[in-house]
Amino acid sequence: MPAHTVYLLGNTAQDESPANHLKLLHQALERQAGPFTVVHLGDIIGNTGLADKADSALAQTEKYRADALILLVKVLPNGRILFMPSNKDWANSGPAGLKAVRRLEKHIEQQLPGQNAFVPTGGCPGSEAVGSNKAEVFEINCLPTGQLRVQMDDKASEGDAPNDAALFDRTFNPDETQEVSVYGLDGKDVFRVSGDGGKYSIILRVIGGDGKNKIADDSRASGLRSSNQDILLYQSPDGAICLDVQLKHETVWLTQAQMVELFDIS
Repeated sequence: MPAHTVYLLGNTAQDESPANHLKLLHQALERQAGPFTVVHLGDIIGNTGLADKADSALAQTEKYRADALILLVKVLPNGRILFMPSNKDWANSGPAGLKAVRRLEKHIEQQLPGQNAFVPTGGCPGSEAVGSNKAEVFEINCLPTGQLRVQMDDKASEGDAPNDAALFDRTFNPDETQEVSVYGLDGKDVFRVSGDGGKYSIILRVIGGDGKNKIADDSRASGLRSSNQDILLYQSPDGAICLDVQLKHETVWLTQAQMVELFDIS
C-alpha cells in the first residue's frame, strides 16, 4: 500500500457541477485506507471566478459548488484537499482576477480553518507580484528584519497616490525567499522603495512594463552597483523609466542603453 495517495481533480467550473463524478470520487475516497490528498488543479467554481457580494445569488451558488468539493474530504479523517487557482478562478486573467481569487481563498479557508487548503496564500504565485494593464502603485518596504513587504493598489486618477486599500499585500521572509520580482505591465506605474533593509535582505527586482513608469528608491539597502546589491531595476525596451535618486534628490530619465550600462545587464 502506498504511503500517501494523491488524487488530481480539475475543471469543475461549470454551470452544473458534475455531481455524479463527485459522488464516485467520494465513494473511492471513503474506501481509502491510508492517508491521501485531493489536489484541485484549478477552474474551481465559476467561469469568471467567485462573484462578489453585488451579485449575491451567483456568489452563493458558487460557494455551494466550493462546499461540495470541500465535502469530498471534510468528514474523512485520513484525507485533506488543496485548491490551486487557475485561469477561470482569476476571472480569465482580468483586472478583477486577484480579488476573485482572494474571495475564493477566504471562503475555502473559513470552511477548512487551520489547514492552509488554498495555495499559494494571497493569490501570489511564489515570490512575484504582478500588476495589470492599468496604472498601479507599488509600495515596497525593506524592513530591518530583512523581510520585504510588497503592496500594490490602483493608482488615483490624479497624482501618484494609491486609490484604495491594497489589492496585494504580502511580506516575504528571508529564510524562505532569496529574491522577489515585482512586475508592472501596461500603464504608468509607480514603484516606491523604502526602508533600511537588513543584514540578510531579500534581493528585489523591479521590472517595468511598456508604459512610462516612475521608480522612487528612498531605501538604505545596498547600493545599486555593489557586489551584493539588493535592488535591481529593469525596464522594457519600449518604455522609459524615471528613477528618483536619493543621493541628490533629482529625477533622472534613463534610456534602455543607459540602463544596460548602469546595471550591467543586456
